[in-house]
Amino acid sequence: MDASAKKSKTPEQTDGRGHSGKDPSVGDDVKSLWHELRELNHMQLQLAALEAQQAGKSLVIMMVAGVIAAVLLSVAWAHTTHRYFKFTACSGSLADNK
Repeated sequence: MDASAKKSKTPEQTDGRGHSGKDPSVGDDVKSLWHELRELNHMQLQLAALEAQQAGKSLVIMMVAGVIAAVLLSVAWAHTTHRYFKFTACSGSLADNK
């Protein structure tokens, strides 16, 4: 091999990142970073939207469970007071007849 053959192969070799021997320009780096930043922001907004959707579903479930609990407590209270007044009314009428 002669010296001219070695010189022609040197610029074509690549470093570990796949770049040629030349350094990438600052403009290329800025474009690449800007693209990554936009992609990262997009993913963060998607994550925030999914979390808000899940929080909304959880809120609806908690509200429905609260309404069901309120209805059950109201029914239990009404049943208890009805039995109490029925018992006292029956007991009072028996006491009056004695």
